[in-house]
Amino acid sequence: MVKSQLPRLTSGEEVAGCVFLEEIKGDANGVGGTTFWRLRCICGYEFTRRASEHWYYAKQGKRKLCKNKHLHTDVAVGSRFGRLKVVSFTKIEITTSKGGENRGYTICDCACGNSDIKVLPEQLRSGEVQSCGCYLKESTGDRFRTHGKTDTREFDLWAAAKERATKCGISFDIELSDILIPDICPVLGIPINKDLGRGRRQPDSPSLDKFVPEKGYVKGNIQVISWRANWLKNNGTVEEWIKIAKWCQQEEVKRLLANNQQ
Repeated sequence: MVKSQLPRLTSGEEVAGCVFLEEIKGDANGVGGTTFWRLRCICGYEFTRRASEHWYYAKQGKRKLCKNKHLHTDVAVGSRFGRLKVVSFTKIEITTSKGGENRGYTICDCACGNSDIKVLPEQLRSGEVQSCGCYLKESTGDRFRTHGKTDTREFDLWAAAKERATKCGISFDIELSDILIPDICPVLGIPINKDLGRGRRQPDSPSLDKFVPEKGYVKGNIQVISWRANWLKNNGTVEEWIKIAKWCQQEEVKRLLANNQQ
């Protein structure tokens, strides 16, 4: 690299793709006769580089950005990732298996009002980090918030279904608000008693039924019916239920059933 006279730059001037901030004589402690330039890269990261090296690329009409090449695409000052907005960059020394090394971190502000959040650029790009932690707290709170129904039969049905789905490896995406207990069983037309003690199962107890059992407890595939109705339809098919109904309607069978109930 051929030595040449360095230009006299003013703060804010663009040079080789970076913004010139200040000139520094010697190293960070002012030792030595080498001239350094403090620069701001297009990605927003501020760094120090030997002035002669940077000026060489400027004379060639080339850009010489900072070493954080992964920041020169979509992660830059002003970029938004979820609730985070990149406002600056910094270097942080971390300990690895090979010893200590400096890693480039973004400094972000969160939409909730928190600031000075340090995140690795690759975590922003992958979507691994999207907030200061406020989003996780909110989503976790929504997941476990039962809106005052923790001690209700609706919650019992929801929790029991979730446990069965986990044990049986079937789908489960229903929410507590999906559990609607009717006053009358839609199958048998008998009143449903949801005031029974927890754990007690009677013919008129509410029971969570799946329209298509193999689909699991998913939205649109559940209804609350009486326990007796659920028990009656538990193992049969539609065709079998129709055959049973037709058989029961035969005059001889109706007479036998009536006599058996007396």
